[in-house]
Amino acid sequence: MEAVELLKLAAANGIWAVLFVFLFLYQLKDGRTREQSYRKTIDTLGASLSVVGDIKEDVAEIKSMMNSAVVPVIKLKKENASEFEG
Repeated sequence: MEAVELLKLAAANGIWAVLFVFLFLYQLKDGRTREQSYRKTIDTLGASLSVVGDIKEDVAEIKSMMNSAVVPVIKLKKENASEFEG
């Protein structure tokens, strides 16, 4: 237990040293917990981004299908409109 030895050494140097070491060790422990939480959040967001990529591919496919279906209809309308004009 390095923490216990460190506290004993700090106790020999006064109450402020003990408080400093205690707060320092507390921050280290709290930082580890916070880091694990952040890593879980990042992993979750990373998984969500792969879903967004799949949606983007599906939208591109739908757009290409719509464009291939709409272009012939537009050409037919233009051809029919020119027949009525002349």
